[in-house]
Amino acid sequence: MILTEEKNLHLEHLEDEIINLGPQGVLAVREYITGITSLLQGAGSQSKLTVKWDGAPAIICGIDPRNKRFFVGTKGVFNKTSKAAYTPTQIRNFYPGDLGDKMENAFVYLKRLGIKQVLQGDLLFDDNIKQDTGDAITFQPNTIVYKVDKGTELYNTISKARLGIAFHTTYVGETLADMDAQFGADISGLNQNANVWVDDATIKNISGTVTLTKEEELELKLALKYLNPVSVENTVWKAMQSNSEFINTFKIFVNSEIKKGVSVSQPTNIVNKFATFYRDRKEKELAGLKMDKAKQVRIQQIRDQLQFLNDNRVGLTQMLSMYNTTIKAKNIILNKLKNIQQIGTFKKTETGLQVTDPEGFVAINADGNAVKLVDRLAFSRTNLTTQKNWV
Repeated sequence: MILTEEKNLHLEHLEDEIINLGPQGVLAVREYITGITSLLQGAGSQSKLTVKWDGAPAIICGIDPRNKRFFVGTKGVFNKTSKAAYTPTQIRNFYPGDLGDKMENAFVYLKRLGIKQVLQGDLLFDDNIKQDTGDAITFQPNTIVYKVDKGTELYNTISKARLGIAFHTTYVGETLADMDAQFGADISGLNQNANVWVDDATIKNISGTVTLTKEEELELKLALKYLNPVSVENTVWKAMQSNSEFINTFKIFVNSEIKKGVSVSQPTNIVNKFATFYRDRKEKELAGLKMDKAKQVRIQQIRDQLQFLNDNRVGLTQMLSMYNTTIKAKNIILNKLKNIQQIGTFKKTETGLQVTDPEGFVAINADGNAVKLVDRLAFSRTNLTTQKNWV
């Protein structure tokens, strides 16, 4: 995903780049895996990694380049009718209820940082969700519960803070509506303020902290060798890339499988399962249509997609095999990266807190493009099925 060309509204999963971009996506996946492997081996790399905090809501803040005033808001600040709030009154007008409370706190405390540009970050805590149990501080901004043990420097810092935020994106442009996103946020020039805990999410140095075993290095090397776009006929790639209905619906299908706790493995079976999923989904839509013309359009759409799947079955199966290879390589990397976390991560259960892995990481290549690395069967399923700690 190229963040410098559009607003940072959504990051794609690493493996989904193959679905989104076809042969170019395969090459992009190779580049990401190669860059991250170099980082893990302590070798030089232009790739970067950031922690994907499970914060909420996303907050856009900074100085409006037109009127030079400080503002806060959600992603609605970039709307044609902007929801950038410059005063507490505007905050209440744009963001009622619990969201408005969070935005008011953000307005008061983030203004003190002396932000000179426009930044996006994820809210991690404020006084309403930060809890001190005596031996630790916990906060649950979204799905994951974060825990900082007493006796650490981080505990002392966060205990004094009234608000915590992780900045990860910078916006540039002459107006809010025309701004472009650049992944990363330089927080070195921000004012130090005890009331605000700020993180830029960047993993500074992982060499020596996590190390690949010989077996893991070999598995990643074999994955890179297997990820070759020429293994799928060019006609199949072209047919897939021109079929936005397949691309969009396949990603919905993957999420539906993850929600059920089912991995997307065995490519041959996946093509068949997707065909059934697609037909059932469209037939439900068809049942809700009243106009005969609309029904005929939907019926033809179903026929076209099933024909597409049948005509390109061999190539799609090979493509999905590379998709699965990417997931396996990603999980090797995630199993290493989860060992570098500074803050404990947990999920709430009926019997108390249970240790869980962090949400994931973001990989940024030399061109500034970025994808997310998430264990979808672990975090994504929890995120899709667990009640959030905010409205």
